[in-house]
Amino acid sequence: MIKLNQIHKTYTTQFTELHVLKGVNIHIKCGEMVAIMGSSGSGKSTLMNIIGLLDKYDNGDYYLNGKQTKELNKVEMASYRNRFIGFVFQNANLIAYKNIVENVALPLYYRNIKRKKRNSEAMDILQNLGLLNHAKHFPNELSGGQKQRVAIARALVANPKIILADEPTGQLDTATSNDIIKIIRSINEQGTTVIIVTHEHSVARQADRIVFMKDGIIE
Repeated sequence: MIKLNQIHKTYTTQFTELHVLKGVNIHIKCGEMVAIMGSSGSGKSTLMNIIGLLDKYDNGDYYLNGKQTKELNKVEMASYRNRFIGFVFQNANLIAYKNIVENVALPLYYRNIKRKKRNSEAMDILQNLGLLNHAKHFPNELSGGQKQRVAIARALVANPKIILADEPTGQLDTATSNDIIKIIRSINEQGTTVIIVTHEHSVARQADRIVFMKDGIIE
């Protein structure tokens, strides 16, 4: 499903060069749940951005579902993201002026699915996650845990092959964190590949495999 070979990434400013990824190799099988751990600055988020086709790498090879991604342009990258990948971020990143149904349905909008159908599919996902009663609410009316469940619903609505979760429990209390991880694990058990960046060992232990990053490489 995901194969990265000797991936390098350097960010250049006017005064400095920062070599963030220094030859990363990682292969993730279809249906696997992998946790990525490491201290701040280890390259975790950069790696996730490259896997999620949010950023390009400088050297190496990245194959997504058998497709070499190196030559994809921005439009093609966006198409692959929309077809293959769902994102769950630490801050949920919900759109404040859209209600919960509209937030969840957003990935279907980019697939040119008509409003009635995309809202219907969003409602189905919200029901599965116990959020149907909040469908017409706005993000500022929800708790932190509810916002993260909405973010998971949004990630799932387009039926992606991969879920990328970047510190999804970082701002939640322990009980809510446990609930969110149970949801993510249940998604994985239904066949979706899950990659989760976390600082929390209790979260990482729920994965099939833990990958440790340090100074831009995988230990």
